Amino acid sequence: MNIEINNITDLPKEIDEDGYLFIPEFISFIGTDVFKNNESLEILEISDDVPDTFYIGKNAFENCENLRKVYIGNNVRELKEFAFKNTGNKKSQLEVYFGRDPNSSNIVNLGEGCFANSNLNYIEIPSNIKTIGEVTFKNCYNLNYIFINTSKNNFSCLHTNIESENNTFTNCSKLLNNQSSVVIRGPLAQKWCDINMINFNLRTNTKVNPNFIKVA
Repeated sequence: MNIEINNITDLPKEIDEDGYLFIPEFISFIGTDVFKNNESLEILEISDDVPDTFYIGKNAFENCENLRKVYIGNNVRELKEFAFKNTGNKKSQLEVYFGRDPNSSNIVNLGEGCFANSNLNYIEIPSNIKTIGEVTFKNCYNLNYIFINTSKNNFSCLHTNIESENNTFTNCSKLLNNQSSVVIRGPLAQKWCDINMINFNLRTNTKVNPNFIKVA
């Protein structure tokens, strides 16, 4: 397999013996299928200093079954469709972190099905997110912890018709059976709940204060 990204040939060979891969600042994107079916990758870190147009392509990490931790640097702009589909299903549950804190990440789009069928356990959705696609977390049976951040300028809308197969959280059994923790915070937390939870009753004991809602 010969893969070229910004003059870096066969990037998967850069994975070290511990399964760690660092994406440096001079890489401008990760293309379609680049790491698909890679069994060596366990920890992925993308530099905070990659270009602010950086994206992770379609199916880029699909079937990376040993992937267990992902740090997506501040400047990453978008995850394309099915970017992390069916990941983290062998060794341990998958954890995903965006930026150094939820308000520093520049990511605006989580593509359709980007974490579908993965063994995702923890994710914090940054405040700059504008779009979370259909079936983004479909079949994430072990999704235990979700932190959703809002800001004055942006807050994400979900596909939350619980009867639809295209629900953002289709078949997330722990979430839908009230076994997961969901935290919504930031200045538009209440508005986010009002819009996104009309057809998607995650909890009945929602606690509200001016900048923080915890669905526990």
